[in-house]
Amino acid sequence: MSAFSIEIDLPLFAQNHVPVQEGPMFCLQLLTTALLAGPASLDRLHSYQVVGDDFRPLLVEREKHAAEKALKLRARRFVRKPSHLSNVRLGVPSRNQ
Repeated sequence: MSAFSIEIDLPLFAQNHVPVQEGPMFCLQLLTTALLAGPASLDRLHSYQVVGDDFRPLLVEREKHAAEKALKLRARRFVRKPSHLSNVRLGVPSRNQ
């Protein structure tokens, strides 16, 4: 079993608009990415000080999610039905014709 020590300065959380509560998941993501990259990448995290560039993948993922959400909101346009008091009838042929 290996021990890892990942340190993050609190101002980095504030600068990148990341809640402190997301810190453990952020560190887990760093470890997972390093594990997938290979032993050399994982070895550097045994005693590691997080830098601002380490937040880049998280910020890119946030921007991607925000863009997808914005597209979904635009696609949800709907037509309001006229009130029952209106003389407009949707899908009903006019009797006067």
